[in-house]
Amino acid sequence: MKKIILILIVCTISAPAQWLQIGPAGTSGHEIRSLATNGTNLFAGDAGFGVLRSTNNGNNWTQTSLTSSLVTSLAFIGTNLFAGTANGEVFITTNYGLNWVLTSPLGSLYNQWVLALASNGSMLIAGTGTLADTNYIGRIFISTNNGTNWVQTSFNDLIHHRDVWSLAVSGSNIFAGADSGVYKSTNNCQSWVKTSLGNYRTWAISVINSTTLCAGTSNGIYYTSNNGTNWSNVLNISNCYSLFAVGTTVFAGTPSGVSVSTNSGLNWTTSLVGREVHSFAANGTNVFAGQTSVGVYLTVNNGQNWVQTNYFKETVLSMGQIGQNVLSGSSAELYYTTNYGNSWVRTNAGGSVNSLAVSGSLIFAGKSNAGVLVSSNNGINWTQTSLTNSYVSCLAANSSAVFAGAREVNIWRSTNNGLNWSSVFPYGYGARSLAVSGTYVFAATDHGIYVSTNNGSSWTQTYSNNSFSQIAANGPFVFAGSNGVYRSTNYGFNWTQYLSNQGVTSLAISGTNIFAGSSNGRLFISTNNGLDWIEKNVGVNIYIYSILISNGYIFAGSWYNSTWRGQLSEILNVNETSKGIPGEYSLYQNYPNPFNPATKIKFDIPPSKGARGMISRICIYDVLGKEVAVLVNRQLQSGTYEVTWDASNFPSGVYFYKLVVSRAEPLTTGAYSETKKMILIK
Repeated sequence: MKKIILILIVCTISAPAQWLQIGPAGTSGHEIRSLATNGTNLFAGDAGFGVLRSTNNGNNWTQTSLTSSLVTSLAFIGTNLFAGTANGEVFITTNYGLNWVLTSPLGSLYNQWVLALASNGSMLIAGTGTLADTNYIGRIFISTNNGTNWVQTSFNDLIHHRDVWSLAVSGSNIFAGADSGVYKSTNNCQSWVKTSLGNYRTWAISVINSTTLCAGTSNGIYYTSNNGTNWSNVLNISNCYSLFAVGTTVFAGTPSGVSVSTNSGLNWTTSLVGREVHSFAANGTNVFAGQTSVGVYLTVNNGQNWVQTNYFKETVLSMGQIGQNVLSGSSAELYYTTNYGNSWVRTNAGGSVNSLAVSGSLIFAGKSNAGVLVSSNNGINWTQTSLTNSYVSCLAANSSAVFAGAREVNIWRSTNNGLNWSSVFPYGYGARSLAVSGTYVFAATDHGIYVSTNNGSSWTQTYSNNSFSQIAANGPFVFAGSNGVYRSTNYGFNWTQYLSNQGVTSLAISGTNIFAGSSNGRLFISTNNGLDWIEKNVGVNIYIYSILISNGYIFAGSWYNSTWRGQLSEILNVNETSKGIPGEYSLYQNYPNPFNPATKIKFDIPPSKGARGMISRICIYDVLGKEVAVLVNRQLQSGTYEVTWDASNFPSGVYFYKLVVSRAEPLTTGAYSETKKMILIK
């Protein structure tokens, strides 16, 4: 891991550091079961987070006050939005999600889901089911007063009783898709008849014009041009979960993405390849698709191209870096970024990634149900190691071995890059977190802290009075997270507690700077190897699950809020070193030089030229002139500054460091530029 230390000197920063939510986009494995639009307002019914809202076509999403419910359906009547849940509830908001009110109960039915909502003028229609209870009969309810009262209709799906999955309105005709096919009412739901499409579970119905409909079933897509009198199969696939028509263009959500028809559903082509799609909505030419695990996609050209919106609801369990790639392991996917989070790419690792560890040119991923994967191309592609079918909660690696821990099971060691694994922890349980320092291996467990001095061959319990979830090491300094931070200065054999009664959920080390994240968004920092701690106001209330320090940034992986990024220079303390004020720009020779692995770079910014709007940058270049690190990139007041570059992940050789001071708008070569040479010897 590339570790950057930034120690800025002169002024004091008291305002919260500026954190940016950068993704990756995703839903932590949940389904987007419903989408709805009203003007520029786009709403997503999430199977884990309630209802979210976007007012700018998905560029940003905010949580409405309906948060924890499993929302299965959405529908508008005018500007009133209704949300159906898996608890048999229907909520209403009259102010676009600012407040929600529970409507009257849908009868006294046990364990029902409101699987479908639709409107016909002022009438709200609700279709229910249970998904599991075979003794339950799917029912349809109506309300003509915004849910104040509900009336059960005469609908009974008696052949394959259970669930009403879909509802659609076409003039005076109302259609219902159930477990045994499509039903039709011509008198506002007072009576129902079964159409000729039967015996297939009907997930979705879409109205194309006054006589033409498509139905998505467990046997593919069916088409009718006479309001359901006759149906024909037009796309034979295993399931069609959702349908949406915009004129004669019809979108179909399938188990593997989106298919599109441009002729009212008669012919189909694949449009978006990925996870299953359960919902659609449109705003003008903008069509949105809710895709399981990865969030909401947008097309503006009828499905020719799709872009992923910024639906940032991933739980980021682990973060790592190899080369220039930063990796984010979530509860549903593994992603990497080559531009520090400005964009993300989903890898082929798939599923929950609890931990990441680098060993030379290889990076390892610990999975919830598939043991350990390995990548030899900076995390882009992954293959399975011989450790399979195990829940791997933590990883650590040194130059000679990789260690994998399962919380309730064991700790394994591989000395041949995952080709073979052997059990090395004989206590009947495993580790929640692992760390290494040379041949020392440290294990944080539910039963205390264990230390191995011989690369995992034998272990000693050095602390037994607590359960620990995190551990990190740098030389003889070891830090463990529990109800506070526990610090050892002698390779884990003696411990002192700091930050008492703070629930520490993540730890990271960058030189002498130690970072501790908590479950309530509190970030604690020590700049002297854990001896003293201060709290930094990060400005957002997130569960900090993982921390990574890289290239002048601090990355915080959160619980259900994806990844946040902040400038390390804004996070670390800024202290005045002397009363002297620099008279000119200066870039000093780094020290030590040659160095291994870290060196310090000092520079001066004079008062008359440290003007507002001037950006100071310290960049590192290799011998070919390629920029390999950015240590400083911000406005600085006048003063003397010092930044430390930790080159642990870089090869020996000649490097250059450059100070450039220029105007931010527009960015120019500006007031000052100077370059110096340094040598890394390992």
